[in-house]
Amino acid sequence: DRHPAFVVRPIPDAIQQKLLKISERVVMPVELDGEPAYEKPPIKPSPIEWLRFAFIKHAPKMVGGETVGIYTAPIKPWPHQEIVARRLVSTYPYGYLLCDEVGLGKTIENGLAFRALWLSGRARRILICPPASLVTQWQREMADKFLMPFGVARSNSKGAKVSYLLPSEHEEERPSLFDRDLLTVSTGLLQREERLRQL
Repeated sequence: DRHPAFVVRPIPDAIQQKLLKISERVVMPVELDGEPAYEKPPIKPSPIEWLRFAFIKHAPKMVGGETVGIYTAPIKPWPHQEIVARRLVSTYPYGYLLCDEVGLGKTIENGLAFRALWLSGRARRILICPPASLVTQWQREMADKFLMPFGVARSNSKGAKVSYLLPSEHEEERPSLFDRDLLTVSTGLLQREERLRQL
């Protein structure tokens, strides 16, 4: 309790003194100056800010911008992950088999490359095919670390049910298992002859 602006009390004392009942009395929280804490009008961007937003949006498609997706990802890759991701992007559409030790970041390397290729428009469709036990993990990694809205496709009698985490959690019924651009499908589903023909 050394700060001049705050009184710090243990929770039992706070309960005894009814300090925690504030939330029951206050319908709408207010700032210190009495203004509402919420419902502030949205700030309208200035023309120069609109230009900056447009530049950021289109930078991956500009000359030399093919790796923008790597450097704008919400994570900071380790140096070896960045090198691998840059190589995957610079030599696309060549294929690679990534054989790092467990825990060195193969998922990160792939996610960085996927993000860069997707944002630059060089890859229009990306299909991730992990074992069934890893499908949800791949989807969550792509959403959390790369802000990429991959769906998880599961076969059903009508075609497929695709689950999403971004922009919000929801499911869609789809006529085909492979009609989404960013998709995660288990290797078990791909082993079926009819699925290989659809693919």
